Amino acid sequence: MKMLFVLFMLPALGASPSNLVVNPRFEEVEGALPARWHVFVMPQDGAYARLDDREAHVGEYSLVLHTPEEYDREPVNNWSQNIIADVGGKEVVVRGYIKTRDVTEAALWIQCFSAYPRRLVKFATTSDEMPLYGDNDWTPVEMRVEVPERVNLLVLRCVIKGRGTAWFDDLSVTVTEEPLRVAEEEPMVSASDEGPMPPLPDAPLAPATQPRWNDAYESIDDPVVESYRMMVDTYWELWDENANLVEELFTLRRQMVEMREALAELEALAPVTPQEEPASPTPPLVPRRRVDAEEPPL
Repeated sequence: MKMLFVLFMLPALGASPSNLVVNPRFEEVEGALPARWHVFVMPQDGAYARLDDREAHVGEYSLVLHTPEEYDREPVNNWSQNIIADVGGKEVVVRGYIKTRDVTEAALWIQCFSAYPRRLVKFATTSDEMPLYGDNDWTPVEMRVEVPERVNLLVLRCVIKGRGTAWFDDLSVTVTEEPLRVAEEEPMVSASDEGPMPPLPDAPLAPATQPRWNDAYESIDDPVVESYRMMVDTYWELWDENANLVEELFTLRRQMVEMREALAELEALAPVTPQEEPASPTPPLVPRRRVDAEEPPL
């Protein structure tokens, strides 16, 4: 029991009560690497990742990634940290500082993994709202992420794509106290409503720049590589599901168009004519008088 208690207490070391990131300023060093951080760099002449004691936003160190040339297939070189926390259904704020030099793209990523089964269910990047490329001095970046239910693992990544150099420092992931925003329900439209049908989206195409698994990674025994493999597998699973849904939507639209055309043809062949009003029936239980019958004697 004592050993279990120590293991559960380890994630709290080196982090403020509100910051879920351990060793967010990289001041705790083990050997030549920052404690509790992992790194992945696809081999390339001149590419590296290391602690840098010459560039720092705060403290003594920052993390640096350098890629001299673009890869044939983008490997997404990155520093990462796994964050185990009860964050499902909550909103987290990701903040940090990034400095760049002649970089194609640098960003912070957050990946949300469900507990059972363990799979990637959401991904967010600071590049969506605050893209960084080229040359930049220390720049604050931030994003707010609504974490799906049943998520208990976040992966924070300091990412470089393409070529260039990027430094990262003073990172934080905090849970907000604000309630999640509830989207307003849109009014439902009946299928029988008249009017043109809304346009369908184009069938999704798989961009060549999206991540793909490289068989060369299989020989690398590293948690970052395993997490990246899970990310790639989940991406293509979701893409396949989306493509199937769009195809089903196209099929339903074609069937609806055919039904409308058939109905219009039937209406043209058999136009509706007003019916004559039927005569009023004889009231029940009132016998008709026979004209040829003689009047009964009084």
